[in-house]
Amino acid sequence: MTAQLALGTYRCREIPEAAVRAAASGAQWIDTAPNYATGRAQALLAPALAAHPALRIATKAGYFTPATGADAVNAGVLTEDQARVGHNLAARRRGRRAGPPSVRR
Repeated sequence: MTAQLALGTYRCREIPEAAVRAAASGAQWIDTAPNYATGRAQALLAPALAAHPALRIATKAGYFTPATGADAVNAGVLTEDQARVGHNLAARRRGRRAGPPSVRR
């Protein structure tokens, strides 16, 4: 299996234009994440995705903007501590993922 990653948006300054150009060049994939372009990368891709429905997105989870964190706390998805630090990744202890005391081993 071969994957063709055509556009990475991590340090891309003109995401909408780059996405349209990548799609016009036959690109199939765009890589992005919630924290790229100071939290705006995914929204900036929306017009290109609407115009080119065959484009596929590779994205990540874990980090988020303060506004997204506040929304997640209000929705009961994150704790205030997770929102404060800007991610919901748990620390590892002795090679095991840390969790609430009831699930730690």
